[in-house]
Amino acid sequence: MRDRPVALLNIMRVRHGVTVDELAAELSLTRTTIINHLHSLMGEGLVRRGGFRRGQRRPSVVYELTAEADRAFPQLYEEFSEDLLDELGSEQPARVKRIFAGIGKRWIARDAPAVKNLRGPRRIEAALSLLTERGFMPAWEGTASKRTLYQYNCPLRSLCQRDPEVTNLIHRWIQSLFGVGLARTGCMAKGDRSCVYVVKR
Repeated sequence: MRDRPVALLNIMRVRHGVTVDELAAELSLTRTTIINHLHSLMGEGLVRRGGFRRGQRRPSVVYELTAEADRAFPQLYEEFSEDLLDELGSEQPARVKRIFAGIGKRWIARDAPAVKNLRGPRRIEAALSLLTERGFMPAWEGTASKRTLYQYNCPLRSLCQRDPEVTNLIHRWIQSLFGVGLARTGCMAKGDRSCVYVVKR
């Protein structure tokens, strides 16, 4: 995103509800430029129309940020998660394993309804859809003798590099989605280009 839209978002973050004229005056831009930026941000789901404000001649449309706009601002989730893992490292290994097992159960329980009672290609399709939604960029290759899942992105890569329990959690979750045993033969956290899971016979 270019600097101008960022500045526009910052203004909208501070002031709840602004008009095109107010943004144009504050950023020293034309109304047309502001409108183009707003339409672009609305297309991304970051900005919405929030009603009207009475003006001297006619009402002006008021624009405001959506809840999705949070992703356009700096986040500390990853840094916090890494600090949390470091602190967990000082706990007893057995307790850490129980904590990650509990998180894994939550993930499985959350996604179980989407794959429940599905078999064969329908189960694979549903599992791949869930992985895609979570940002794992999956690809499935199947032959009569070998079925393989490739994962070209790992949203938790830095955490997997810090603690293998995170990697194991993901492994268990993916197995639950497909409903079969999977042998992990490649791992992005270890420097491989993708995570690779081969269906166990």
